[in-house]
Amino acid sequence: MKNYTKIEGTNYELKTVTYYHKGGMNYFTSRVEPRGYYLSVTPVQVERRPDGIVFESFAAFSGIKQLLIECKRKSNKIEEQAENIAISKMFDLEQFVISQIKNKIK
Repeated sequence: MKNYTKIEGTNYELKTVTYYHKGGMNYFTSRVEPRGYYLSVTPVQVERRPDGIVFESFAAFSGIKQLLIECKRKSNKIEEQAENIAISKMFDLEQFVISQIKNKIK
Protein backbone atom coordinates (compact mmCIF):
# COMPACT_ATOMS: atom_id res chain seq x y z
CA MET A 1 0.00 0.00 0.00
CA LYS A 2 1.33 3.44 -0.95
CA ASN A 3 -0.61 6.68 -0.54
CA TYR A 4 0.20 10.39 -1.03
CA THR A 5 -1.71 13.08 0.88
CA LYS A 6 -1.21 16.83 0.35
CA ILE A 7 -0.51 18.82 3.53
CA GLU A 8 -2.53 22.04 3.40
CA GLY A 9 -0.52 25.26 3.69
CA THR A 10 2.80 23.63 2.78
CA ASN A 11 4.58 22.29 -0.26
CA TYR A 12 4.83 18.82 1.34
CA GLU A 13 2.92 15.61 0.78
CA LEU A 14 2.76 12.67 3.18
CA LYS A 15 3.97 9.42 1.68
CA THR A 16 2.32 6.58 3.60
CA VAL A 17 3.64 3.08 2.87
CA THR A 18 3.10 -0.41 4.27
CA TYR A 19 6.10 -2.66 3.64
CA TYR A 20 7.91 -5.83 4.74
CA HIS A 21 11.30 -5.38 6.41
CA LYS A 22 13.75 -8.23 6.99
CA GLY A 23 14.85 -6.75 10.30
CA GLY A 24 18.33 -6.72 11.74
CA MET A 25 20.67 -4.07 13.07
CA ASN A 26 19.78 -0.43 12.46
CA TYR A 27 23.17 1.27 12.45
CA PHE A 28 21.67 4.77 12.87
CA THR A 29 19.87 3.90 16.14
CA SER A 30 22.12 1.00 17.27
CA ARG A 31 19.04 -1.17 17.83
CA VAL A 32 18.00 -4.50 16.39
CA GLU A 33 14.73 -4.12 14.49
CA PRO A 34 12.29 -7.03 14.33
CA ARG A 35 11.36 -8.72 11.06
CA GLY A 36 7.83 -7.95 9.92
CA TYR A 37 5.42 -5.49 8.35
CA TYR A 38 5.77 -1.76 9.04
CA LEU A 39 3.77 1.39 8.42
CA SER A 40 5.88 4.39 7.42
CA VAL A 41 4.78 8.04 7.10
CA THR A 42 7.32 10.42 5.54
CA PRO A 43 6.94 14.06 4.46
CA VAL A 44 8.18 14.45 0.88
CA GLN A 45 8.31 17.21 -1.69
CA VAL A 46 7.05 15.85 -5.00
CA GLU A 47 7.80 17.36 -8.41
CA ARG A 48 5.69 15.94 -11.23
CA ARG A 49 6.96 16.81 -14.70
CA PRO A 50 4.81 16.91 -17.84
CA ASP A 51 6.73 13.99 -19.39
CA GLY A 52 5.59 11.70 -16.54
CA ILE A 53 8.80 11.79 -14.51
CA VAL A 54 8.28 12.20 -10.75
CA PHE A 55 10.96 13.43 -8.33
CA GLU A 56 10.70 12.98 -4.56
CA SER A 57 12.91 14.73 -2.05
CA PHE A 58 12.89 14.26 1.70
CA ALA A 59 14.95 15.07 4.75
CA ALA A 60 16.63 12.27 6.68
CA PHE A 61 14.96 11.28 9.97
CA SER A 62 11.85 13.33 9.16
CA GLY A 63 9.23 10.58 9.22
CA ILE A 64 8.00 7.88 11.51
CA LYS A 65 7.51 4.13 11.23
CA GLN A 66 5.68 1.60 13.36
CA LEU A 67 5.80 -2.19 13.48
CA LEU A 68 2.41 -3.59 12.55
CA ILE A 69 2.98 -7.36 12.70
CA GLU A 70 6.15 -9.23 13.60
CA CYS A 71 6.54 -12.36 11.46
CA LYS A 72 9.19 -14.83 10.33
CA ARG A 73 8.52 -14.54 6.61
CA LYS A 74 6.59 -12.53 4.05
CA SER A 75 3.15 -13.90 3.09
CA ASN A 76 0.00 -12.64 1.39
CA LYS A 77 -2.22 -13.54 4.37
CA ILE A 78 -0.10 -11.60 6.87
CA GLU A 79 0.27 -8.72 4.41
CA GLU A 80 -3.53 -8.35 4.27
CA GLN A 81 -3.69 -8.33 8.07
CA ALA A 82 -0.93 -5.71 8.20
CA GLU A 83 -2.76 -3.48 5.72
CA ASN A 84 -5.95 -3.68 7.80
CA ILE A 85 -4.00 -2.70 10.92
CA ALA A 86 -2.28 0.09 8.94
CA ILE A 87 -5.64 1.60 7.99
CA SER A 88 -6.56 1.91 11.67
CA LYS A 89 -3.19 3.46 12.67
CA MET A 90 -2.59 5.64 9.62
CA PHE A 91 -4.50 8.71 10.80
CA ASP A 92 -2.63 9.00 14.12
CA LEU A 93 0.80 8.67 12.52
CA GLU A 94 -0.06 11.15 9.77
CA GLN A 95 -1.30 13.70 12.33
CA PHE A 96 1.94 13.29 14.30
CA VAL A 97 4.09 14.00 11.22
CA ILE A 98 1.88 16.93 10.17
CA SER A 99 2.29 18.50 13.62
CA GLN A 100 6.07 18.10 13.37
CA ILE A 101 6.13 19.82 9.97
CA LYS A 102 3.90 22.69 11.06
CA ASN A 103 6.04 23.26 14.18
CA LYS A 104 9.16 23.25 12.00
CA ILE A 105 7.68 25.82 9.59
CA LYS A 106 6.68 28.27 12.37
